[in-house]
Amino acid sequence: MVSKKPLSPTSSKSTFELPTGGNDMKARNILAILVGTALLAWALTSCNLLGISIDQRVADFQNDLNTPDRSNAYQNFDPNMTEYSYLKSGGNFAAEFPIASNYTLNVVSESNTSAVIVQVSSGPGSTVGYTPPNCYLNLSMTKDSSNNWLISTLSGGGTSGGGWTPIYN
Repeated sequence: MVSKKPLSPTSSKSTFELPTGGNDMKARNILAILVGTALLAWALTSCNLLGISIDQRVADFQNDLNTPDRSNAYQNFDPNMTEYSYLKSGGNFAAEFPIASNYTLNVVSESNTSAVIVQVSSGPGSTVGYTPPNCYLNLSMTKDSSNNWLISTLSGGGTSGGGWTPIYN
């Protein structure tokens, strides 16, 4: 039989015992739950884990068109597109989308991400050469590395069935 040595010269116990149950364990569990909840809440509010959807990208573009300062409108477009530098440097959105505060863009079809059809159901007299509601946009969409949909080409037309005129590519 092996004899156990005391932990300290003044201790009469021969083994060290961890506290079992009680308030210490409850406090640790509650603290762990609170820390975990706080981290989860921070993660969910600090970034969009699923990226920006096509519908959200169209809504963001609509919001940018409905402001006089369109300096951020380029952020709806793919940085790899040919005219991105032009759009980023201020571009001339007003040529195709006259300044107004009443643009309404409605996604008609997004089953093909290379041909998302959007109706401009309200806006100023001539938008991309057509008068709403007989004005449609054909958006080719691409995903970036953060899973965000971006517009890679934008064409306009008077019907949702074709005859597209390239506007930004």
